Amino acid sequence: MGYETSFDRHDFLLGTPLWGLGLFMMLLKKHHWGNYPVVYKLGGMILGIYVAHLPIAILVHNFADMLALETYVRDIVLVLGTTIFTLLFVWSVSYTPLRKVLLR
Repeated sequence: MGYETSFDRHDFLLGTPLWGLGLFMMLLKKHHWGNYPVVYKLGGMILGIYVAHLPIAILVHNFADMLALETYVRDIVLVLGTTIFTLLFVWSVSYTPLRKVLLR
């Protein structure tokens, strides 16, 4: 029943710009890290991945709830499930006529 501010619920947001800036600066210094064929292939799908990951994450979260997963098993299922199903979804859309509309 204590007083809870929005900062208490979202304190992780304070570090997000710092982590983002640090990652950006590190990648500026180590620009050769992204010089791999896998990065080039994912680069063309990055907007689709960004847009599609949230609805898929919600579906995987609901699936984890139905299975009553707990602790680290739930976290592993959420991360791996969202990553794998998002990549599969975007990859499969890239082979349909919807590609021209959805993945510009």
